[in-house]
Amino acid sequence: MPFRSLLIKSSVLVPLAVMVALGLTASAAAQSPPAPERGWLGVGVRDLAAPTAVGLPEGAAHVEVNDVYPGSGAAIAGLELGEIILAIDDVPVTTPKELIAQLETRTRGAVVKLTLWRQRARQDVTVTLGARPDINQITKDRLIDQPLPADLTFVDLETGEKVTLGSLRGKPVLLEYWATYCGPCKKIVPWLTELKRRHRADGLTILSVTAEEREDVDAFLDVRKDFDDSDIVLDPSFIMRDRLGLRSLPTIVYVDREGVARSVTIGAVPFEEMRQHVTALLARPAAKPRKADAPPAKARPIATTTP
Repeated sequence: MPFRSLLIKSSVLVPLAVMVALGLTASAAAQSPPAPERGWLGVGVRDLAAPTAVGLPEGAAHVEVNDVYPGSGAAIAGLELGEIILAIDDVPVTTPKELIAQLETRTRGAVVKLTLWRQRARQDVTVTLGARPDINQITKDRLIDQPLPADLTFVDLETGEKVTLGSLRGKPVLLEYWATYCGPCKKIVPWLTELKRRHRADGLTILSVTAEEREDVDAFLDVRKDFDDSDIVLDPSFIMRDRLGLRSLPTIVYVDREGVARSVTIGAVPFEEMRQHVTALLARPAAKPRKADAPPAKARPIATTTP
């Protein structure tokens, strides 16, 4: 919980007994130092899938760097995609969770030694940890105005057939990341239904993506009859988390007819705000036919975990 300072105006008398009961005095409040700010490495990491491919023993667990944020301590120190983090300050780390646990004990400005597996050899580098940014803002910065991978593949809840984002090219898409246990997700259900009703004729497509099991979703739909199950697709491979780096529920990515993310909303934002994003999306011109020899726009890699 965030620390809240107690402000006492001179014109207000606060009984000493109350101050004691709170375990706080004006003197103590004035002298309490602010909590140290946790440091941020600035990488995206994931479990290494094929250690033998980079010269590491088969079966061993390792942490692979799959993104480096520009301007972060990791970027300044020269960390690159595909490098393996073996240890931090000589403490071995074998999973992203272990790396994060080590970083949680270090503050902004701390200098740490990372032991990397780089070009099939161990190498130590020093990194100065920076200030941890707003993760939701990172999500927006990484997605907005970027083409999303056309091969993002989901499973239609009703038919069991595969649905790719590329198959929806030419249509504006609301790509929603949600879960049945998410309160704010339930709150915006009527708003999504209304947006679909208003703009069905405009070709608006809604994909409500959940990484939950089919049985859990079916049980939810038995209770929530107002949820349009024709919009629901399953994400058994955790694409929204691992490839798009989404961490907050609900998150809606507003994708234009060319497959480019144009805006992002996180949380149960007001209906009017969602409507404005949809209106802007529909106002964009239709996708121009791509020349046969023109390759599709390349999507930027997006982090899995951001310690």
